[in-house]
Amino acid sequence: MKKIISLIAAAIVVFSVQSCKRTSDTDGDLLNNLDANQGGLIGKRALFRETKVGDTLTYYYTGYNLTSAIGTNRTTQISYNGNQVDKIVFTGFVGQDLVKYTRNFNYDNSGKISTIVENKTITASGANFKSEIQMKYKPNSTIDSIIVKTGQVVVGQNFAYTNYARTGVTYTGNNISQLIKNEGVISSTGQLVPSIVKTTYKFDNFDDKKSPYTLIPTAYLVSQSVDDFAKAYKLCPNNPKKTSFQTHLMANPTVVTTTCTYDPQDYLTSSFNVFYQYKPF
Repeated sequence: MKKIISLIAAAIVVFSVQSCKRTSDTDGDLLNNLDANQGGLIGKRALFRETKVGDTLTYYYTGYNLTSAIGTNRTTQISYNGNQVDKIVFTGFVGQDLVKYTRNFNYDNSGKISTIVENKTITASGANFKSEIQMKYKPNSTIDSIIVKTGQVVVGQNFAYTNYARTGVTYTGNNISQLIKNEGVISSTGQLVPSIVKTTYKFDNFDDKKSPYTLIPTAYLVSQSVDDFAKAYKLCPNNPKKTSFQTHLMANPTVVTTTCTYDPQDYLTSSFNVFYQYKPF
């Protein structure tokens, strides 16, 4: 089994290299002059690359649309219906598991994401799961909560959602300052059973500069946040300099602080040991 996982992982790397080459050949305008002086970059731009120890994530575009994000051990493909993200397909490692999932996006009449339907396979075990992600909004159209219902798909058995995670979102100004995630089981009648399993995420000390993620589609950022709510600050227009994480089992939160750097146009260039590169459109 380890040999199979290694072969699949190698295939992902080969796909990533080939994708990089194809994009360089066909979308040369975006990838030309990779060593250009970013300090002088003005006008419409794209987030091109995030680099940190042990990982590099590169963003690729078709026209102005983000169509793939390729990291050291993961690949995400993004497709559209008109100007809206229609589907995200992820293949890569989540912890020790090689995972593939497809997320299909649905929108309400005002253009906000209403639900996301996910189908996921964990390669090593062959287990299949289905999830429904419901987006709730405040009267001002900011996110109020994200509710994820999940169940395992078993051949020959009726499907039912058995577990949930409800994450409430609090804002300070335009930025997300806190998320509280409650997890539990779903009863046979479809009720969310209250649970003490709780995780709190906080984001503080926001600057007044520009987040690199303002250049990335909201649907992609929501999808990333569902994977790891500790990164939900990517949905904010500004950049936090302090984050914290605490579960119901921890007496005190784990706190991380950072120093931010910026380019002359006030876009973030480094934060939390991640370095950002941009390219002109």
